[in-house]
Amino acid sequence: MNHKRLYAPQNDRSVVAEPPPEEWPAVSEANRARLAEIDFPVQGRSYRAIRQRAREEAVSHAARHTRWLLESCHLDCPEQVQADGPIVITGHQPELFHPGVWIKNFAASRLARVVDGVAINLVVDNDRVKNLAVRVPTGPREAPLQTIVPLDRWRGELPYEEHSVADEATFAAFGTRVAAAVRSLGLDPLVEPLWEHAARIARATRRLGERITGARRAVETQYGVHNLELPVSAMCTTESFLWFAAHIIAHAGRFHSVHNAVLQRFRQQHRIKNPSRPVPDLARIDQWYELPFWVWHTPECVRRALFARVERDVTVLTDHAGWQLELPLTEDRDACCAVDRLLELQRSGETKIRTRALTTTLFARLFLSDLFIHGLGGAIYDQITDELICRFYEAPVPDFATLSATVYLPVDRPTAGPEEAAKLKQRLRLLLYNPQKALPPAARHDPAVAELVRRKESLMQWHPQTRRERRARFEEFRAINRQLSQLLIDEIERLRAQLTHVEQQIAVRRILENREYPFCVYPGEYLAAFYDEFCQRIGSAETLPSR
Repeated sequence: MNHKRLYAPQNDRSVVAEPPPEEWPAVSEANRARLAEIDFPVQGRSYRAIRQRAREEAVSHAARHTRWLLESCHLDCPEQVQADGPIVITGHQPELFHPGVWIKNFAASRLARVVDGVAINLVVDNDRVKNLAVRVPTGPREAPLQTIVPLDRWRGELPYEEHSVADEATFAAFGTRVAAAVRSLGLDPLVEPLWEHAARIARATRRLGERITGARRAVETQYGVHNLELPVSAMCTTESFLWFAAHIIAHAGRFHSVHNAVLQRFRQQHRIKNPSRPVPDLARIDQWYELPFWVWHTPECVRRALFARVERDVTVLTDHAGWQLELPLTEDRDACCAVDRLLELQRSGETKIRTRALTTTLFARLFLSDLFIHGLGGAIYDQITDELICRFYEAPVPDFATLSATVYLPVDRPTAGPEEAAKLKQRLRLLLYNPQKALPPAARHDPAVAELVRRKESLMQWHPQTRRERRARFEEFRAINRQLSQLLIDEIERLRAQLTHVEQQIAVRRILENREYPFCVYPGEYLAAFYDEFCQRIGSAETLPSR
């Protein structure tokens, strides 16, 4: 569990991958073998039985959901898949993320083919909608700008699974507006075919997350990516997940203690003083222990923390907002009846219990996958997950992979950078505040100039004692510098003009080299070619030249 500290790559078309992709098949196989050797009780069932059931349920739900997505986009359905081979998992919120995130989907698909397994993309639709607009580049290449294009009308921070599109006209116009903005830069963006698929699936669902997921998945098909899509909302209604959740609920006090101790250790190791980072501690209110799950109720859909308290031979759940649920569950009690109660609750659709970030990947890594591919943010969280697996389950920790990329827009960009601007500013400062050091020899022989230089050197030796004297010294310094600088005025004006030009070029680069633009503003073939180049390394003994 010795994790390297990874950072977003800085250069165009560059990748950070840990471990190297050539090793991923071996890591997947090692994880598979390691997890097959362990077993421990989970509230009356064995870990092995729950893991097997979890994999079967995940593949079944994901295949059914993916089939519906593709059929809604008028595309062929995927072939029947089995859960007996290796399972590769990655995931993200159902949003228009940047190319450095999208590469994970291509990599997961490639790895699944190499190991003769199946790739699943976890659609994190239990997360809240943070933004309903995207920032895209526009304008001429010489003077580009950024513009904001809305996807829908803001309805508050609802979970994605609860957010139905409120403004159909705005949603429908998104693709056209983004394409018009980006075409001014000479690009042929992927957003138009993407939004054609979005328009088709819009006839089948009003949910924003499903529309974006379906459109993306349809586009991926044309590039040979055939991952299954599994919403976290669907995962959380499976029997295997609820058995996993029941085990944590039954041991709420111990999980609470381990979770907070792991967080404290992580903050100490990384010298983090903010108690809410990377996630807050689980709270305790009297005998109520906060659980690593969210709960909300329709139709208000306000996401709240879930708490548990043991009362004799039952455990009571609450959101501390008036709702409670009694479960026939304690540490030493079989969870079958509690799981049945939770299944009934989840399927009613009125109250929903969902994972948080740590428990999403905890379940996915320990009970579902043979290899989980994280982005940079998720990799930080899973340093904590590693410790939770080790200390709460006392189980071997399966390794995960981390992958991210930086891809700039494929347009010509200025070469001027901050270093050039810094040199110009340094030279300009010299001419304005120490002009005597830059005077040509001919000027130095002028008696009037020599007197000014001599007087400035004298002032530099003077240490005034009063405020009036210090002010007088400053004013005389400024007057002498102004007179001497006039002898260098041509170079000063040239440097100012050059600095203005360089700073304008830097501003252009800052817009054109933003790695956070959504993948749909790029030409699809451009991204696919770059991804394919990287994916050829997965399972190959050969490496690409370093960039």
